[in-house]
Amino acid sequence: MALCREIILGHLTRNHARTGMRRFGITGPFLPLSKRLSRRVFYYALLLLVTFSPRSSVKAQIPGLPLLPSLPSPSPVAATPSPPRIARANVVLNGRILFSVAADTPAQAQDRADLVILRLSKALNEATDPTNPPSVTVRTTQPTGSEAVLQIGKESLLTVTRADADARGETPAQLAGEWSEKIGTALQGALLERQPDYLREAALRAGRVILIAALINVAVWILANRFFDRPGWPVVSLVWLLAAYRITDLFPLTRPLHHILGTGVVRPLSIFIVVGLEAAVASRLLAILLQRIFPPLPDTLSPEERTVRTLRRRATLGAVARITGTTLIWIVALFVALSWAGVNLSALLASAGLIGVAISLAAQDTMKDLVAGVNILIDDRFGVGDTIQVGEHQGTVETLNLRITQIRDMSGRLITFPNRSIELVANATLRWAQVDFKVNVSYETDLRAAMATLETTAQMLKEEWPERILEPPLLLGAESFNPSDVTLRMTLRTLPGDQWAVARELRLRVKEAFDKEGILIAVPQRAVMTIEKTGEVGPNPLPLASEPPVGLAATKAT
Repeated sequence: MALCREIILGHLTRNHARTGMRRFGITGPFLPLSKRLSRRVFYYALLLLVTFSPRSSVKAQIPGLPLLPSLPSPSPVAATPSPPRIARANVVLNGRILFSVAADTPAQAQDRADLVILRLSKALNEATDPTNPPSVTVRTTQPTGSEAVLQIGKESLLTVTRADADARGETPAQLAGEWSEKIGTALQGALLERQPDYLREAALRAGRVILIAALINVAVWILANRFFDRPGWPVVSLVWLLAAYRITDLFPLTRPLHHILGTGVVRPLSIFIVVGLEAAVASRLLAILLQRIFPPLPDTLSPEERTVRTLRRRATLGAVARITGTTLIWIVALFVALSWAGVNLSALLASAGLIGVAISLAAQDTMKDLVAGVNILIDDRFGVGDTIQVGEHQGTVETLNLRITQIRDMSGRLITFPNRSIELVANATLRWAQVDFKVNVSYETDLRAAMATLETTAQMLKEEWPERILEPPLLLGAESFNPSDVTLRMTLRTLPGDQWAVARELRLRVKEAFDKEGILIAVPQRAVMTIEKTGEVGPNPLPLASEPPVGLAATKAT
């Protein structure tokens, strides 16, 4: 019955309780300024709450307060009725939240809160002595203790019901005792804050906050322009935001704005800053770990040393792992921050899934490039610095990422391949390289002497370049007989990328050694027969067009 009386009385007095700033417990000398400010506060609050607070309006009034109790899972044998939904509304005095009251619907809960706010405001306006605030007492209305009534003086303030106490796990009498202490302390503090001495002290504090904020901003601008060469407006904006948040808490008239800034801006911003710092630290630790696993190429290495395969692959894999790990860390940090801010992650993930499907359909080629890039790195087909041939193009790999591969050919052209187009690739610098050396000598040459000279020359080159030639030269011998010469063949295993320099040097030394030993390098020859004007020809006349060529006339130079 007491609850019904409060609800009926709340409907009669709701319009008065919601007028101006009475909703926040501000009456008396602050009421003339409240009408214009309340309208502006309402618009700013609506904008900030819609922008920054994704939670429901009831739950957003007090952070961390659960809106619904935990519901039991349905039984497959017999369905049990679900407990009724409980709505809550905040009771605010002098701009500060005291507690929340419960009811079956949000409207009923708000009516109860408005009624309590109106009665507290009335008692506060009637009190004059800050040292003697109105007394708050507790009276139990039921023998079982299922309801308790809070009174200010002789007037009833609030009936504490079982729904109010269930969320705290207490009895209504115990909860009423706690609320009575909070109300008494809040009334005494509200009376003190209405005194001129407190207002002067609050104004001085606000001035000090503004002065400190101004000094910090000047220091930030100086440091940003002198040392960091970047604008410092993000830090300046944050400093002024915190200053406004602190100043609005000093005056009862501005505490509604303080509450809006806290729930809509400061709390989400602090969550993102804390999570961002944690993500930055995790990213830095990951970078240090990957730097130990995949050390970067030192700047002191020579061009020959920088072409070592293992170092190039470590650098490539380290960069990809660092970017991938950092991206995952920031994605997880974003979801953690949104979860702490009260965002419904299930709906967000569902929306992100639909967006991901749409993006994947619209960017199929890019997804193929990414998958192909991962396969290239895992299979170790090639890396930065390798010399490869893709189709008709050959060159040195300058860029390799998950999307494209760029090579520069001997003409200096930079050729870009999407990774999805690289199917068959020839790598000339994977792990080791080899010089396939061939030289042609005439049939009149002593082949054993020529092969001995060739092997000796290659062995001398191996002794002079031990860091480039990995194994002793392998003389294969007479490779083939040609119409006018014999081909000698030899192989030399070298470091990746050094095979061309070794081949050029070997050609030079073999030519010098053959000249010294009188060994002739065979050249293509062609026999030409001429017809005299008298019509007489030599013993081997040229065949007619209808006859097939034979002998030297049929020999084609190679």
